[in-house]
Amino acid sequence: MGYAFISYSTKNQAKADAMRELFKKKGINTWMAPNDIPVGSKYAEVINKALKECSCLVLMLTDEAQNSVWVAKEVERAINYHKTIITVQLEDIVLNDEFEFYISTDHFIAIHKIDESTDEIKKVLASVIAYTGSGSPDKGGNSPEKDTSAEKKPLIKVGPKKKNKRMLWIVLAFFLLCAAVSFFLNWFNGNIDW
Repeated sequence: MGYAFISYSTKNQAKADAMRELFKKKGINTWMAPNDIPVGSKYAEVINKALKECSCLVLMLTDEAQNSVWVAKEVERAINYHKTIITVQLEDIVLNDEFEFYISTDHFIAIHKIDESTDEIKKVLASVIAYTGSGSPDKGGNSPEKDTSAEKKPLIKVGPKKKNKRMLWIVLAFFLLCAAVSFFLNWFNGNIDW
């Protein structure tokens, strides 16, 4: 089972802690700085490794977050590693140029209060569970009925898709074939002397 990397500004620590506690209550594995950074380790190294290995990134989007150097780096690395970004917009904001570039085409979910009984939080939980494979939307809750549609596919589909490996092999084979033909023609024409 995977985990969700929670990206946030420390100026929004209380909301990030509340989201992490809700995920924990629902059995969802998380990674969040600074709690999960071992004492004496290098922040950048540990954070980068956590981003490489996470199942998705949950971006706690606020004005402070989009102006945080660390949050911007985490979002950029998540995109680079082809991670799904689940953007939880905690306040009404206008995206700055950097974040408009990173996430303007992704689906956001606006949440002004972290309350597990709201439909918005339920959608976030279902998506995170779908990507991480950990947790249950009913765990720790009082919902008598279970919505199995969330288990089939995520409710929020965001982030870049992984590259098609088959196409990569086709392109590689084409270039190798071209190189072999070029070598043969140069050898045949006497341009290569053994």
